[in-house]
Amino acid sequence: MKKLLLASLIVVSVGVVGCEQKKEVPSGKQETPKEEVKQEAQAPVETPETSKEAMEQKQEPEIKEEAQTKIETEKKQIEETTKQLEQKAEEVKQEVKQEVATATNQPKPTISGEDIFKAKGCTVCHHPEIDTTGPALKKISQFYKGKKEDLIAFLKGKKDPIVDPSKFTIMKPQINITKNLSDEELSALADYILSF
Repeated sequence: MKKLLLASLIVVSVGVVGCEQKKEVPSGKQETPKEEVKQEAQAPVETPETSKEAMEQKQEPEIKEEAQTKIETEKKQIEETTKQLEQKAEEVKQEVKQEVATATNQPKPTISGEDIFKAKGCTVCHHPEIDTTGPALKKISQFYKGKKEDLIAFLKGKKDPIVDPSKFTIMKPQINITKNLSDEELSALADYILSF
């Protein structure tokens, strides 16, 4: 834009200078040397359009070079970012491997028979010392002492009750809950009951 304005200013200046160089000749005679007229006619007149084209031609290589430099800079930034992301991904991968290795080496948490007893609502009918709706835990423990497998079979619904068969109708809905426990959970529950 500056170059365009400068070119326009030059054109205007040339016109003003040309006007000043005209000699005033007295009483209607005007003399202009023929050579000057020829030179002015032959000199290329610089218009805003031609100067704009010239500027664009001059600027085109500069613009291409600037664009190329910008592209190369952005390529380098992308490559650097990609390297950083790859390093971060590798770090995360290593962390996950380490966590998996740690998790597999740790022993599984033990299942608490007491927690299962409470979570399944057994405390509503069974008290440790006193018979309520169901027999006391101490009483069940005495009947199944040394017969853990029989107690587990009863909790799975595969054996008849031996403690208080008259109260079994109340226990039937609970058997539907206990028979769905895993073997590990049933074993922990039986251990808890037999601990009284």
